Amino acid sequence: MRLEPNSRAAAEVARSMARLNLGEHEPAERAAMRVMDLADDTPEGLDLKLAARTLQGAVAFDRGDYAAAQRIYSEIHRLTLERHGEISDRTGLALHNLAGLAFMAGDLEAAARSYRDAIRTYMAYFGAENRAVAMSLRSLGLTYRRLGHAADAETTLRGAMAAAENWNGRESALYQEAALQLMEVLILQDRRAEMLSLLRELPALAEGDSLNHREVACRLQRLREIFDRDKAGSDTCLEDLEVADYVNAFDRFLLARATSLRHPELLEQMRAEAIQRASALVPPDPMLVAALERLQ
Repeated sequence: MRLEPNSRAAAEVARSMARLNLGEHEPAERAAMRVMDLADDTPEGLDLKLAARTLQGAVAFDRGDYAAAQRIYSEIHRLTLERHGEISDRTGLALHNLAGLAFMAGDLEAAARSYRDAIRTYMAYFGAENRAVAMSLRSLGLTYRRLGHAADAETTLRGAMAAAENWNGRESALYQEAALQLMEVLILQDRRAEMLSLLRELPALAEGDSLNHREVACRLQRLREIFDRDKAGSDTCLEDLEVADYVNAFDRFLLARATSLRHPELLEQMRAEAIQRASALVPPDPMLVAALERLQ
């Protein structure tokens, strides 16, 4: 039996998403383009076209073509407002995506504005206890850190933790990643005792095998090794994972910090390497650079 056009379009959306998750950009884009040809102009079809357009924006984003991604995400935001109004989970997602694009392009003030708009939209639609709210709060907290606004970063990340805890508990990867980012902000302000207290209060991370889950587990392991168990070997579980540059840069800071306590004669070399890595981040991380410069 031949599927009707929207069912075929939905299958292509799933195919495009799967290809994108595998990093196969051209097949993902071709599948998204087939959606645009197959889907009709019913409400279901229009939503499928929006989903395909979002996937096309994600492909452009992954390729680093931020100008194309900006055009697509702005179009999606406009169309989503027209179809679903201001108070909608889809509108919140469009704003969240625009914020992520601005962040990667280095426009942190624009990113913060769009994240705040996404949070307001999500909270009006879902209420405070929702995964989307927690994720946007977590991203806004990271944006404030990159702006060098430590107090705003701390407040926002605590809000992300509260939303994530209410959504599915303190054992979730989402809660623990928000807690991890807060602990990093505390470390960068030399607030070791507060960070260590938070680290020791964390329950065991729930079972999981996604890349994000393994990365969170690894980064928490590193903090426990260096701050709670007084160990700091050169080996790191991050070497087995594909992680963002800022994660590796912070890990180099941790190693430099441990070196300053155990092998001060090696500090200058370690610090220079870590500063070089941190200074190359886009967008920049002034709190990390300042913490490295204070090491002695």
